[in-house]
Amino acid sequence: MANPLYGQNKADGKIDDLVAAYDASGVLLSNKIKVAKVALSAADAGGTTAGALFSWQNTEGGSIFVQQVLMDITTATSGACTVDIGYEATVTTAVAHVFDDLDLSAIDLVSSTDKVSTAIGGVKVGDDEFIHGTNASGDSTGLVGNVYIQYYTL
Repeated sequence: MANPLYGQNKADGKIDDLVAAYDASGVLLSNKIKVAKVALSAADAGGTTAGALFSWQNTEGGSIFVQQVLMDITTATSGACTVDIGYEATVTTAVAHVFDDLDLSAIDLVSSTDKVSTAIGGVKVGDDEFIHGTNASGDSTGLVGNVYIQYYTL
């Protein structure tokens, strides 16, 4: 009998998509899922310094595929505020590969797989590159929460 979570679906007899995802050495990708938790910071409340809201560096020793980025906003900003989230080799410029102008003025859990702004499902991030969040507009005063970066090693 197949495991109902990883294998043949008893109802329709089809193999789930997840079990079909293997890397080049035959290892199931779901066995390599990792999650990085990064605290949000409102230190650069009114500024637009690249990476001021959060910054995380890929130190896996090779490229990764970021499946999704979750923003868990537990305390919203005290006023209007948007964030850009993206990736690059250094944290020097605001980039918006993952989220563009995501609203932080409400308590929410937002995924990069949601249909918001220019959110996308996933991105490839090179070795030692950064994923970071930058205040795109407004004031991030009062912001509290975490970013969860879910990724596969390649």
